[in-house]
Amino acid sequence: MVNMKKLLVLLCLVVSFAGHSQARMGYSYEEIRAEFANDYGFDYVTGYDDKLGKFLKFFVGTGVIHYYFNEEGNCYTMIILPNTKSDLHYYIEKYNATYAIIDDHTWHLYDHGVVVIITLEYVEDGGYFFLFYYK
Repeated sequence: MVNMKKLLVLLCLVVSFAGHSQARMGYSYEEIRAEFANDYGFDYVTGYDDKLGKFLKFFVGTGVIHYYFNEEGNCYTMIILPNTKSDLHYYIEKYNATYAIIDDHTWHLYDHGVVVIITLEYVEDGGYFFLFYYK
């Protein structure tokens, strides 16, 4: 019975985390907030950035996900900050298996005639993040 419980918990985690690495480009503020806060129960903050606009920031098991919204309230940019190098590798493996690989740091997501570019960006202080944006 204990092994069955562990298997069920593991399956739930895999299903929920698999969804987090998918782009929600074009989704509304309300749709994304409802999915992550209500369906998954993740903590979040909301605010406004002078350069990028209104945002939602979710704290998930593998990192922090930032969604930025245009004036119409639709997501136009997403940033994922993995928590650890292990989480970074998790996302890379997921993207390699799910999206079109362009090079070592770039993937394309093709969705109903729209191309979303995903890039792995490195910053000077040794940090890294994934940036999702429209082509």
